[in-house]
Formats: sequence, structure tokens, C-alpha cells
Amino acid sequence: MSNILPQVISGFAGAFFAFLFMRLADTGKSIVDRQNQHFRSLGKLEILFGDVASAIQSNQYELEHFLRAYAHLQESKCMVMTPNRPQPLEFRDDAFAGLGNGDLLNEIMSYRAQARSISRNITALWGMHEKFRDIAFTHPDRLQDYIDNFAFCAKSAQRLTVAHAQLLDQTMRLQAAIRILYRRDRTWLHRLCASGIRTHYPKRMDKLLTCELKKLQSEIDKSLCQSKQRVDEILREQKRGELQTDPRGRGTV
Repeated sequence: MSNILPQVISGFAGAFFAFLFMRLADTGKSIVDRQNQHFRSLGKLEILFGDVASAIQSNQYELEHFLRAYAHLQESKCMVMTPNRPQPLEFRDDAFAGLGNGDLLNEIMSYRAQARSISRNITALWGMHEKFRDIAFTHPDRLQDYIDNFAFCAKSAQRLTVAHAQLLDQTMRLQAAIRILYRRDRTWLHRLCASGIRTHYPKRMDKLLTCELKKLQSEIDKSLCQSKQRVDEILREQKRGELQTDPRGRGTV
């Protein structure tokens, strides 16, 4: 019995430490996976907010020209058509999947709600404006109604202009915060992997581009020439076929 007990204890200790090691390995892997998800999410968010910032600036341009159209309508008292129309802001929820920073996530949730509210207002405004415009086109005698309704739409456009300016400020703040976290939250593994990636253009990039563009243009010209030759050959074949057929569609002997 005294000889068996140490073997039992040894076996139990081995199994216990093996189990403990596996649990530590799983925990370590979960931590690394979580860090990777968080880091990838920061990269996606940087791209997302860059896209949203561009969309906001585009909408500001469209709203400015829409308000100019309203000013022209007031002066001319004539039917005005404007192609300018801001678009709803796209906000992809998958961009912040895996984000680990709670403060940033809270700001993004508030930002998303504001962006969606602006998008709903854009859709409602242009639906209403198009309805009034279509009525004015089909009933020219109701031009004054169109002018009055355009005035209502212009007030909504002015509010949207202010909302876009405020949202752009928040966008820039979030972009700055993401860049700070992106630099701070890089793990040693990310730094090690990034050290093997060249992040800048090679030296003499302009000269290299010039040479490569010449090669590319040469390949394009060659492809166009070959395509032209094939087309000419097809046309010659069609012409020969037409010459070998009489007016009644029967082949010549």
C-alpha cells in the first residue's frame, strides 16, 4: 500500500498539471485572439470613419448647392430643377465587432445613433421635395405652392447643414482617438510582424513609375493591335461569305 500511494499521487499530480497547462494555454490563446480582434477592429474603424468623413463633406457640398437653388427660385419665381442631393450616411456595424475599448465603443454608439438620425432626415427631406416638385411640374398653376414648400425644405436643409458640421467634428475626434489607440494597443507580436512589412515607397519611386507606366502602355497598345487584327480578320471573313452568296441566298458554283 505504501508503494502504491506515491504512484497515485504522482499520477494525479501529472494529470493536474497537464490540465492546468491546457487551461493556461487556452486562456492565453483567448487573450491573444481578443487582442487581435480589437486591433483589427481599430483598423476597420479608421477606414470606416475616413469614408464617413468623405461622405459628410460630399453632403455638405450637395446641401450648399440645394440652398443656392432655393435662393435662385426666390429671385426668379420660376421652376427650378436641382440635381444636387445628399445621400444617407452608411455606417457598417461589423467595423467595431471585437472592439475591446469600452469608452470608444460608447462614443461610437452615440455617433451611430446621430448618423442614422441624419440619414433618416435626408431620406424624408428628399422624398418630400420630390413630391412637391412633381406636383409643380404637372400643375404649373401651383408654382407658388412649390415655392412655399421649397422654403420648408430649405429650412430642413439648413438644419441638416448644421448637423453635418457637428457630425464632422465628432468624426475627426473619433479618428484621432482611433489613431492614438492603434499606436498604443499594438502588441509585441503586431510590432514584430509590422517590422517585416515595408510601409513606404521605394527610393526613386517616380523613375520606377515612369518605367512601369511605359511597359503598361506598351502592353495595352499591343493588346489593342491584336484586337484590331482579330476584328479585321472577322470582317474580311464576313465579306468573303457575302460575296460567295447570290441575292437569293444560294451559294455560287
